[in-house]
Amino acid sequence: MERIHGKYTIKQIFQDHWAFYLAAHPDVPSYVADNVDKMMRCRDPKRLGYTKVACPDHPDHYTVIPHSCKSRFCNACGKLAVDRWLVKACGSFPNVPYTHITFTVPEELRPVFKDYSRKRKLLFQVSSQIITGWCKKRGWIPAVTSVLHTFGRDLKFHPHIHMLVSAGGLDVKTRSRWIDCSYVPAGLLKAEWKVKLLYRLYGEGLISHRLKHALYRMQWYLHIAASLMQPVVTTNYIGRYTKRPPLAEARIERYDGKTVTFRFSDWYLDQATSYRTVTSEEFITLLIQHIPPPHARLICHYGLLHNRVRGKYRPVLKELFGTIQVVRPVADWRTRQQAYRGIDPLRCPVCQKEMVPVEVGYWSWKEEKLKVVPV
Repeated sequence: MERIHGKYTIKQIFQDHWAFYLAAHPDVPSYVADNVDKMMRCRDPKRLGYTKVACPDHPDHYTVIPHSCKSRFCNACGKLAVDRWLVKACGSFPNVPYTHITFTVPEELRPVFKDYSRKRKLLFQVSSQIITGWCKKRGWIPAVTSVLHTFGRDLKFHPHIHMLVSAGGLDVKTRSRWIDCSYVPAGLLKAEWKVKLLYRLYGEGLISHRLKHALYRMQWYLHIAASLMQPVVTTNYIGRYTKRPPLAEARIERYDGKTVTFRFSDWYLDQATSYRTVTSEEFITLLIQHIPPPHARLICHYGLLHNRVRGKYRPVLKELFGTIQVVRPVADWRTRQQAYRGIDPLRCPVCQKEMVPVEVGYWSWKEEKLKVVPV
């Protein structure tokens, strides 16, 4: 069964196989099961809830607005979350170019970071200390944002840090003058990243002495982008990798009910397009391993963007560089539906009056049934 554009979705694949998967894997964490359940119920009025609006004068004309799940694991809700976060974040980021740095760990070390514990916090702490310490020695405070990314392009578990560092920073002495600097010492950062992370992991008893020495002899990779990123691209990048699921549905090439084929850009083949075919069970395993538990930190800010000092430096940065112009405003449900249908879904087709809420249905997770409340 070949893929037809828009026909096969992650939601459909999970609806076909999730019950069987749970039966075969009873150890699935509850927060993972909750996220998947919400995603499968998303925009289903009978399984998640709805708001019914009707014309005051023509009650036979009404619109049912289905509720969304707002889960990070949902492709539809993840897209909206990125757009909303972008508008909110643009007011905080200095309107300057950014350097993109990727901190990775060897394949042999990846299993250590499987669980969301203090181990993953070390990735944030060590990488940020390296770059902020280097900038401080040279006399400026940078704007730094770090994002924890747990999946590779082929969906394998691959924990790494994407760091966005401003090309320069505020002068440490005056706190009002900007110092430009787009140079980043790749060799120095790479060496410090290996030594300091291994030192912290071994010091806290998270790896053995033998593993520490074996990892030290291996080659570690730290990638610095050749060109600078503009501020809007920066915020888009952060939002895309923290608010959306690991796989865009457009990358699913084929689903025949038993196997799933998706494409990805292979880093080892010079970005050439590669394809991976897995069973439906393997596909589900690949995706759900990247669902973070509640309140897990996936993004951290340092330097000028640190939560404690962000408000203090914002007026100075705004005076120096202005604000980032949002080029993609967030459209609400009504606007999106109007663009899709060609008509206003909240106006009566007879008299054009504004419809008003008359009924709300909500899913009671405790009682496992839909409850309807008149408005």
